[in-house]
Amino acid sequence: MRDIHFMERITMEKPEIENRIFGILCRIYDVDPNAGQVSIEDIRRDFYLDSANAVALVMEIQMEFGFEVADEDVNDEMLSSFDSVCEYVSKKVAKGR
Repeated sequence: MRDIHFMERITMEKPEIENRIFGILCRIYDVDPNAGQVSIEDIRRDFYLDSANAVALVMEIQMEFGFEVADEDVNDEMLSSFDSVCEYVSKKVAKGR
């Protein structure tokens, strides 16, 4: 388990954020990204989260990126697509939280 350092300034580019979120989703869905079972494009096209997976995703994002996702930020818009999740994380990372 990673240590969480809330409010720690992190700098990363969009492709790294996408890859890390892709990795989180692969863990949630128990697929091996290195086995060619799924790609980022597959996730983009077929993105779907039930409520349990949405909770798991939010918790994993908090652990992976070291910031807290506010309850009011977790909504249908944020969780509507792979790109919307990546955009949310990118904005939080850019703000340093």
